[in-house]
Amino acid sequence: METYEVNDYPLDIYGLAYRIGLRLVPYSSLPSELQEILRMTHPDAVTRASTDWDIQSIAIFYNDAADYHRMRFSLAHEVGHIFLEHYDDNDVSEIEANLFANYLLAPGPLVIRDSAFDTQTISQDFDISYGCARVVLDRTINRLRCGRPMTKYENTIENLCHLNR
Repeated sequence: METYEVNDYPLDIYGLAYRIGLRLVPYSSLPSELQEILRMTHPDAVTRASTDWDIQSIAIFYNDAADYHRMRFSLAHEVGHIFLEHYDDNDVSEIEANLFANYLLAPGPLVIRDSAFDTQTISQDFDISYGCARVVLDRTINRLRCGRPMTKYENTIENLCHLNR
């Protein structure tokens, strides 16, 4: 969070990708034949590296014709693949990237501290879809039921970040 100056929510996923050094390539900027192939094989987004997984060689190709919230989640999902060092597509890596994206877009400590406990408010506060907000709410309620104390990382999030309404 500190390294990439993630302080303000809703998260500017495009700004974060830029600060990380990732190249974002909208499908619409590609030749129409390639757009068609990508939309069929990767309807939302896909990450590719030109050489190894060096950050400077990574590009996220994304469907800029998709729903706004879907696009934000897809970009966060692809950032998750990069940070979690997923080199192969499989069910586990997809689940992990979804969890990463969900938490990146709406971190638990900020939901607990700054948002109301209803799906509509979470959706609006964090600029995420209603479906994503439902997962956030369920995750947050389960977290509170467990009574688990915040981790050092979560304390850092709470101290560094704030929600802009």
